Amino acid sequence: MANITPRRNKDGEITSYTIKVFRGRDSNGRQLKPYITSFKPDKGMTERQREQAVKAFAADFENKCKFCGAAGSNIKLSEFVDTYIRIAESTNSPTTVQRAKQAIRDYIVPALGHLKIKDIRPAHIQEFILELENVTKTDRRGNPTNEKLSPSTVKRNLSVLQAI
Repeated sequence: MANITPRRNKDGEITSYTIKVFRGRDSNGRQLKPYITSFKPDKGMTERQREQAVKAFAADFENKCKFCGAAGSNIKLSEFVDTYIRIAESTNSPTTVQRAKQAIRDYIVPALGHLKIKDIRPAHIQEFILELENVTKTDRRGNPTNEKLSPSTVKRNLSVLQAI
């Protein structure tokens, strides 16, 4: 259950809410820093509407936090990309999503899809970049050319990986 704390101005009116979600404990038994966000209700809402809105927001935030914990556990990158694409479709333009899907399909999953998200290290990312720099381009028919991927293409693919 999320902890909801109202924040008040100097007149005692509620201006926003702080929402904290417990993350658990580390291997030494110390409490991990909680996930924290804030919620600012719309002006003109009644007290009951504010309460309902903050509870709904807190429940949604708590579900997202649980999902983040799952992503840090034993899920492989190839299993997580479907979730990333679903999220990206709701926040990005169709062209951006299409390019991300292509980068994931052609480069990211073949190179790193077998790894668990929690096990991906900077060395893996550096190897991925080096692999991209050595990939040869293909034309529209799928025939290989003699050209390597441009630095901007490598950077774009790395940006998609970082977003995931």
